[in-house]
Amino acid sequence: MKEKIRMAIGNTLLFTYIAFLVFGFKIVNLALVGVLVFFLSTFKYNKAQVSHHLNENKKIYIVLLALISFQFIHGMFFQDLHEKRFGLLPLLFGSAIVLLWVADIRKILYIYLTCLVLLVGKGGYNILTYYLTTDYFTINSGGHIDAMLVVARPYLGFMLNIGILLCIYLYQIQKKYRVYYLFLSVFFFAYLVFIGNRMQVVSLLLLALLYFVFYMKANGSKKILSLLVLGISVFLLFTYTSTLKERFEMDSFTSLDHLFSRLEKKEPRVLIWKCAWSFTQESSFQPLYGLGKVETIDRQLAACYEDKTKDNPMRGYFLDALFNTHNQFLEYYVLTGIGGISLLLLFFGLLVAKVKRYFIPMALLLSLFNFCLVENLFNRQLGVYLFGFVLTLILFIYSENKKVKSIA
Repeated sequence: MKEKIRMAIGNTLLFTYIAFLVFGFKIVNLALVGVLVFFLSTFKYNKAQVSHHLNENKKIYIVLLALISFQFIHGMFFQDLHEKRFGLLPLLFGSAIVLLWVADIRKILYIYLTCLVLLVGKGGYNILTYYLTTDYFTINSGGHIDAMLVVARPYLGFMLNIGILLCIYLYQIQKKYRVYYLFLSVFFFAYLVFIGNRMQVVSLLLLALLYFVFYMKANGSKKILSLLVLGISVFLLFTYTSTLKERFEMDSFTSLDHLFSRLEKKEPRVLIWKCAWSFTQESSFQPLYGLGKVETIDRQLAACYEDKTKDNPMRGYFLDALFNTHNQFLEYYVLTGIGGISLLLLFFGLLVAKVKRYFIPMALLLSLFNFCLVENLFNRQLGVYLFGFVLTLILFIYSENKKVKSIA
């Protein structure tokens, strides 16, 4: 009876935590505390499993702790610890270990996919309501989009990407309900295309290319045929999907110079990255420790937007939003110099070396890497939670794949 009660409490806390994470609720911190308390109070039941996991991945966790510690030491030296990001960094480590007590990875996957379906359902209902009540329907751009989708489009797109990969994983390991997982992956991809998340569509296409070239067990002719089918699918997708066609500025491909000129006036990240990188070319920039303070970066970005957007139709958008660097690697280099960027790259490098033999964990890792190229995950609560959550999935699924291979 005690065991049943313990499992019921654990499952309830697990569902609550993942649901709050997927829906981006601020009170996910309370759920994290609840799961951590449960984890610690039942540690004697999970000690062997947790110890084995930590020992098997100790280099990765050591580098993650070194990365977090370095940021705190750097912030202390530059008297920058009052910044919001330092309150989020402990959550990064907490979210990376909070689910290590779960014995069956499938339990996490089922809950995540269920919550993701609910999130898509809520967003789909909001879109339908918007369509029926507005005279001008658009989801290409506008301040109404993130509220309508429930979660900000970049983060929703990333979660859909992860959901698709998890469906493929479940399709591979389970004979039952294969049609369901296949349908669900197509459903998530269709929604991803519909909401026009460019970065994640590109990320999935690159992962498909990676699979066909390096992981697909087939002869050369079948690989060539698969790549041909992929190429035709990409062409049709970008030719006949109006949302993607407009958001990717397909009509701008008349020349490369014209493309970049158009993109700079349509995609904020192009100008954001130009501004952020320009700081590293100034004589005042110190590569060893960067600019030192978030306040300094924010001030210089604001000045750059003021100067570089005079002929840009998004000028008001830039000056109101005052975007951060939208690239975790670029931010860590500009802010904390070689030390910060080296530890982050080392973290990803160790993971690549560990999981490269298996496609799904490698695909999850590359999806996380790609997302860090377009967002500052460590500056946002949902970002740090997703980073830790996906890290857990990568290591758990790698462990399962390794176990199956050793049995086979």
